[in-house]
Amino acid sequence: MRRLLPLALILTLAACQSAPPASAPLPERLAAAKAGQPRLSARDAAAKLGVSEAEVIATGQHGTAVRLQDGGDAARTILRRALDLGEVTAHTRSDSAVLERTGVPTRLADAGAESVGGYLGGPIDLRFEFPVWRHAFAVTPPPGRNGQVQRSLQFFDAQGTLVFKLTSRDPDRAEVFDRLVADLRQPAPAPLALVQTPAAPAATPDAAVDRAGLQAAWREIDNVHRFPELLTRFGVDREQALRLAPAGAAEPLKPKAMRQLLTGAAEQGVPLMAFVGNGGVTQIFSGAIHKTAVGGDWFLVLDPGLNLRLNENDIVRGWRVTRGGIVSVEFYDRQGRLAVTFFGVRERGQPQPDAWRTLSKGLPGAAS
Repeated sequence: MRRLLPLALILTLAACQSAPPASAPLPERLAAAKAGQPRLSARDAAAKLGVSEAEVIATGQHGTAVRLQDGGDAARTILRRALDLGEVTAHTRSDSAVLERTGVPTRLADAGAESVGGYLGGPIDLRFEFPVWRHAFAVTPPPGRNGQVQRSLQFFDAQGTLVFKLTSRDPDRAEVFDRLVADLRQPAPAPLALVQTPAAPAATPDAAVDRAGLQAAWREIDNVHRFPELLTRFGVDREQALRLAPAGAAEPLKPKAMRQLLTGAAEQGVPLMAFVGNGGVTQIFSGAIHKTAVGGDWFLVLDPGLNLRLNENDIVRGWRVTRGGIVSVEFYDRQGRLAVTFFGVRERGQPQPDAWRTLSKGLPGAAS
């Protein structure tokens, strides 16, 4: 009797036979990839095809893509104009963490140029590093099942990696979005020029660090925001400083402490701050969390206006850190990059709540 091949294998063989060669133009290869996976995201398509996400977006196959003016100064102007879009979703991600917040950005009367007119405080809380920003697109996908169009502004670094995405949520502001695009588009954009990721500088060996000096400077910190100055002064990276910290100032934690921290905060009603960044932007959530869940490799916080996703397979180390009397909990990925930092919510000039200190102190240590 003739044996029949499983349907999944038949589809796989058919896809392989119809797949265009690697030398084919990107739009052709992308169309073939999406034919087998219609909901393939731009990020996943880029990884599958070995190109950057900016190149995928530029094909227009994830929505009509209009090139906007390049560079950090232009990005600052675009985001200042985007304050008129009303309700938006701010999307910041790295390989191991994603933070999305939906709301209306606070417009601060005394905001300086770096805050682009008010993305500080309120539901949309961001810190920008505009020198990293290079390419920008306005993307208009086809209408969704509800008939609405999720127009977005997407910003990429020099390598074509997504730095930040802002999605308009107010359909009544479509004309505002279109006017922004018309005013700030590139009239005749040149081909997308990308550069290779520069090699990371060689790390300073622990033995070459002035450990006594670092520890003394650590004890003198009176403001947690001055910690980056310590890193620069002693030529160390962030996690290296934790390894060399004064006794009791940085305690290693098991990776599962991340889930325990978030679950405990939700169950006990302990407000926290979560910082997610990628070198080009840091986004901050501040408040209570309620609903946690697990989806594949990801641990999720899914509350109204908040979507925090953390890849438990990629986050491999944690630390409980005390600087200037302030306790934070930090987690790092396999490449030694900071994935997410948590603080307890406190009033300015006031100590952190006892509930936060108790919750963080009860997390499982790496040695336990």
